[in-house]
Amino acid sequence: PSGSTLIVSWQKVSGPGTVTFGAPGSASTTASFSTDGPYVLRLTASDSALQTSDDVSVTVNPAPAPTIGVSPSSFSFTATAGGASPSAQTLDVSNIGSATLEVQVTDDASWLTVTPGSGTAPAAFSVAADITGLTANTYTGSVIVAGTGATNTPVVIPVTLTVEPAPTPTIGVNPASFSFSGIEGGANPVSQTLNITNIGTGTLNFHVSDDAPWLTVTPDAGTAPAGLSVAADITTEQ
Repeated sequence: PSGSTLIVSWQKVSGPGTVTFGAPGSASTTASFSTDGPYVLRLTASDSALQTSDDVSVTVNPAPAPTIGVSPSSFSFTATAGGASPSAQTLDVSNIGSATLEVQVTDDASWLTVTPGSGTAPAAFSVAADITGLTANTYTGSVIVAGTGATNTPVVIPVTLTVEPAPTPTIGVNPASFSFSGIEGGANPVSQTLNITNIGTGTLNFHVSDDAPWLTVTPDAGTAPAGLSVAADITTEQ
């Protein structure tokens, strides 16, 4: 009717969460929803004589969520006991979902280190294994990537460290024996060659000696493989 005041209001009829209206007393308003799902909102208009209402159906979708992507999915390190630690490897972390992905990266083994400890995807992290003090064995650990709000947090990446035994050299000689022949008062017999090889692993540093005054081996030290001169002197007094 002429001269009457029109009053409008918004209310939630149904829905899984709460609804906050920006201007609940206005026909045009914004609405904030506490959770996703289907809602029914009602606008009611009335004056001193008449009242009417209309319902509005609203579907609120879930907020965009990040998802952690990692490459590689596992790490393997190999080193030799007493030797140098293996080279560090790279962990690439990406966001295969939506929104922004903030990650924290940790490890669960004393010999394992990940740096830096956090970042925003996409990001690269250094994964290192330190074999100091470790004996020959196989060690296992994990790198853990946790993401704020990520759909698949945490992602656990297995790490294997194999520490192999230190190399062990083994002496190989050829020939296994020597025989010299000379004539009394004559010339010394021709010297012969002793070949020394390493039939094991690692590096073989050797020393050679003899136990007879008429016998000489030169040189008396070296690194395999090497050929040594073995000589017999028949002029030496026995």
